[in-house]
Amino acid sequence: MSSIYKTGIILSNEFDESDAMDIITSKYTMTYVPAKDATNSCLNVAQIIYNYDGITANTVFRIIAKVSWSGFDTSSTAGTFGMWWQGSNRKISGPTWAWEGTNYICSALNSQYSPKNLVLSASSGSYIYDTTFTLPDSWRSTYDGSNIGFRADYSNGVGRITVNDIRIILDKYSSSSNVKSHIGNDYIAGKEFIEI
Repeated sequence: MSSIYKTGIILSNEFDESDAMDIITSKYTMTYVPAKDATNSCLNVAQIIYNYDGITANTVFRIIAKVSWSGFDTSSTAGTFGMWWQGSNRKISGPTWAWEGTNYICSALNSQYSPKNLVLSASSGSYIYDTTFTLPDSWRSTYDGSNIGFRADYSNGVGRITVNDIRIILDKYSSSSNVKSHIGNDYIAGKEFIEI
């Protein structure tokens, strides 16, 4: 049970710093130069396997990805440039990775800002993806993990995108410029804890 006393003393079963609550299980190469004039030029950035109990259709996850880019354009004459977040899902049976089912992480990232539109918005820049997703019962009955990455078609062979940081946390532990902390029945979560 969390308690805050008039003396300024806080008691709780658990104190959690938001950045330390990352549940991504593997991170890979973070810089990607899509092949020139190719289709299906891909990079896998991270992987998550949901290996703990308590996830329901109402569990809200937050994904934060900091990306930077340079050099993209639409100059390829082989086809129309495109880029998007994508990744396979891990089937519980097996377990095996398969290109089937909805990847809810990548869908949430694409919905916030299309990577194609992002990298064409300026010759170079940086952006922070910060959005949420849930996993329906129907998905969790078949899959227990997802890959997170990019696919590009018909790039110029020069453009580069880098994922400077990527994290997935339970939204109840997240913090932002508007929400500095969360106080639950048995935990307190915040961006930073400083003991005096």
